[in-house]
Amino acid sequence: MNEIIISDLPRILVIDDRLGREKNSEDREDFCIANGLINITERDVDQISKDIADKYNYIRPMNMEKKKEENQCLRLDEPLYHPVAKVFFHSGQKIRGDKYTNDLEGVKEAISRGWKKRPRWSLILLDIKFNEENFGLTVVEALSEEPEYNNLPIILMSASQREDYDEKKFSYLGVMGFIEKTEIDGYRGILKLLFEYGLLEDNEMVDRLFLTAERIADNKNNNYNYIIGGSTELLRCLREARNRSMINFDKGGDNILVVGETGTGKELIASYIHKMSNRKGILYTVFTEGVSETLIEGELFGWVRGAFTNALYAKEGAAEKADKGTLFVDEFGEIPLTVQSKLLRLLDKNIRETKRLGAEDPIEPTPNIQVVLATNRFEAMASGKKYRSDLLARINAFSPIILPSLKERKEDIPSLAIHFLRKFEKLLSAQKRELTDDALNKLIDHDWKDENIRGLERVLFSAVQKFKILRYLSSNHLEFKNILNVTHGAKTDNNKVELKSSATLIKQIQAFPFDSLNPLEFKGLIPKMEESRALMLGNLIKAAFIFMLSYDRREDTILPITGVAQILFGNSSIKTKAAKDEFLKVFNVSDAVRSKMLEDKLLYILYNICQGNISNMVKDNQSDKAKQMFINKDEFLKQALQQYYLT
Repeated sequence: MNEIIISDLPRILVIDDRLGREKNSEDREDFCIANGLINITERDVDQISKDIADKYNYIRPMNMEKKKEENQCLRLDEPLYHPVAKVFFHSGQKIRGDKYTNDLEGVKEAISRGWKKRPRWSLILLDIKFNEENFGLTVVEALSEEPEYNNLPIILMSASQREDYDEKKFSYLGVMGFIEKTEIDGYRGILKLLFEYGLLEDNEMVDRLFLTAERIADNKNNNYNYIIGGSTELLRCLREARNRSMINFDKGGDNILVVGETGTGKELIASYIHKMSNRKGILYTVFTEGVSETLIEGELFGWVRGAFTNALYAKEGAAEKADKGTLFVDEFGEIPLTVQSKLLRLLDKNIRETKRLGAEDPIEPTPNIQVVLATNRFEAMASGKKYRSDLLARINAFSPIILPSLKERKEDIPSLAIHFLRKFEKLLSAQKRELTDDALNKLIDHDWKDENIRGLERVLFSAVQKFKILRYLSSNHLEFKNILNVTHGAKTDNNKVELKSSATLIKQIQAFPFDSLNPLEFKGLIPKMEESRALMLGNLIKAAFIFMLSYDRREDTILPITGVAQILFGNSSIKTKAAKDEFLKVFNVSDAVRSKMLEDKLLYILYNICQGNISNMVKDNQSDKAKQMFINKDEFLKQALQQYYLT
């Protein structure tokens, strides 16, 4: 391959009177070569040839990697002919007669070009001195008075030394920092500035700049889900997450609290923090919502053999499993007070002590971990009524990473919408489509209260499912009122907390400590569990069909068997016959259990279709006397068909 794709590289704006002037193109070239940059002042480029790359001798700075002796460092790993960023030069001046004069409006225009819309400037390097005047300070003073320029990632730079300026003034002007030009230190310095101060999207190109080869491979193997969007609100959040991910203490990383409404992607930000930390261990997740106190404690700390009745073997806790990696505690706001007290030493960043249940001494060596905790109940946590004050201090409760809601980042809705459309088109074997302007405006204008990204995902799933063969999605295809309401942590009539998600359920099933049961309760447990599994799968299948029928009811067929199977089995290429065979496997249980499952009318219809007793095509049942007779003889089947209005 002769071309190297660089379309997603970070973009840097350099405002400098000397480098910005056209006649100083050789100076620009030297600056680019020294700092691993590609000049896009005259025109932007999405790819470069290997010949050009070879001429510039670009190197891939791979990567920000931690070493035992230091908290962090940049290291060279291998040559790859790869620039670290694109750069646009602006002089900050205009010509009047035969002189260059400083041009504030021209600077604002250059900044706006990459600020009011994407792709945004990842970083702005602003020289202070222009024509012996401190014009750079005049620029930031003017920008600070206009709200539209808030949060610009500006780094002031100068050929002069720090001592020549009043650095306190820089802080009041809202800039990110100051650097002497001699301190830039080539591409290493550019990378460091981008990592710590830049506004960077989450994409593969940024990964290639900062991650180790091992981490990149892990991302691919584990199907890492990139965080979609380029709004300033999101990018500032990602910047804070990157910086927090690099904090190191004697026994590991920081304790990082992530706060966000339901459906904003707290688990995604935890994955991002783990990724950017380049920690060699795994990201291990503990779910707490709806989980009993005993289970939470056992999952976090593990136990020794004999810790309680019939603890027949020792079990590693989550903190041990996350050694050299990241421990993610989802819905930390659900942790009971009794468990909070036992978390204190684990959350001490200089000790990270963990002691298994029943053990006399803590685990040695102590785990080296980074801890990420997420909650959507920050107000209750901050009030301190149900949370220990010393625990809140250790998790930095009053300096959390705050995930913006979807209504705060509506600029990202077009990108998110396209992402979900492509995802569901593939899943449902649907036509690739475009969003019309009115459809996009409808999505942007919706308030998304209490729904956020998860709500947007549901709306688009239903639209693709209902209109599979359309190539354009218009506003009348988008339905908000019929989207199923999923309870998150709501109380039921029996005063039990409903599970947050299927992932929580699966995690609880996998982690259930059977060795804590009385041996007498083991008797006959496997048949009971097999029965429970079959009934649970029946409930899942029924829910999927009801959902699909609410959006895809066709007059010629009884049930959308193929579509439901493609979703439930995660196989978009599954055909009708194979789908029926897969459903029959679910019914392949004992006669007694199957009878219980078939007490449900929808499942009874499905079973008879898969068995071939009746056809899924309405006209076939009407024309086939044998099938008509079968339906007429089975009163329960007739009632089932009538109930679901499928005849």
